Amino acid sequence: MMHGTAYLQLMLAYGIGPKGIMRLLGRLQREDRSIEDFIDAPVSELTTDYGLGSDTAASIGEMRQESELIAQELESNQIHTLVRGLEGYPIRLEHVLGQDAPPIIFAAGNLNIMELKSVGICGGRKATDRGCEVARKCAEVFSRADVNIVSGNAPGVDISAHYGALAAGGTTTFVLATGILHFTARSGFEDVIGDDNYLVMSEFSPRTGWHAHNAMQRNKTVCGMSNAIILVEPALKGGTFAAGTAALQLQRPLFVVDYDDARSIAKGNMYFIDRGARTLDSDRIGSEELAIVVSSLDTKLDRPVQSSLFDSLDSNDPQT
Repeated sequence: MMHGTAYLQLMLAYGIGPKGIMRLLGRLQREDRSIEDFIDAPVSELTTDYGLGSDTAASIGEMRQESELIAQELESNQIHTLVRGLEGYPIRLEHVLGQDAPPIIFAAGNLNIMELKSVGICGGRKATDRGCEVARKCAEVFSRADVNIVSGNAPGVDISAHYGALAAGGTTTFVLATGILHFTARSGFEDVIGDDNYLVMSEFSPRTGWHAHNAMQRNKTVCGMSNAIILVEPALKGGTFAAGTAALQLQRPLFVVDYDDARSIAKGNMYFIDRGARTLDSDRIGSEELAIVVSSLDTKLDRPVQSSLFDSLDSNDPQT
């Protein structure tokens, strides 16, 4: 769907988090009730029959006007609303994250990119020039092999990876830590970004600003959209470390980039190597290292879901 005012009302309502939204959507599916009918129901019905708090139930209706304004912005910017369990939602994300997959994704650009084999490249905002160059080079090499590059649109490694992919004639997925209405192509991207070589995704309300917690959640979504993850200069804490930890938990093939002074600037490398990550030699980023990563790309999780994703969310408490 191009936009979804009713879904926006749920996102904006007071006291309903992602898991609460999924429980509500699951119940509505089982009752064969439309979300539009649900949000138009009296507050008394929402509190009595659905267990919502009175403030939460009232806020659903109160968010209608703001939701309509946001929906107009989404439509004018050709931004789609993708709902978990419905057609169009990224299949890989559903499978990899399971019940932790975001209930709603806002997406713009070429939606077909969601179906491509993808490698996520994660690194810090304060990466060295060498780290940024390695990220760019990795992205270039994979792009020439028709592998999409997924990253988090943050300064440093992320932006270098996005740029490297586009400059090499490939595709890239920007996974945002903000609402999608905050997205604009960064300076220097004007000559490489086109109409069909990028995808922008956000799981947050469209006008949401940057928050550290959202950045951590974004990193998990980067893992969920990727067939493998490459870490560049991970520390022993922070966002890149969290992305690597998530990759291990989600059983995504994990790689760390190694070079001469990596021990001092990539202290997380050994942590992840000890837990099964493989190394990529920064001096040999090319066909040989490419083959190592590509051989790990497993797309069996990209097949459509056979059973309802709402089945395990049978709860009378829709709030988180």
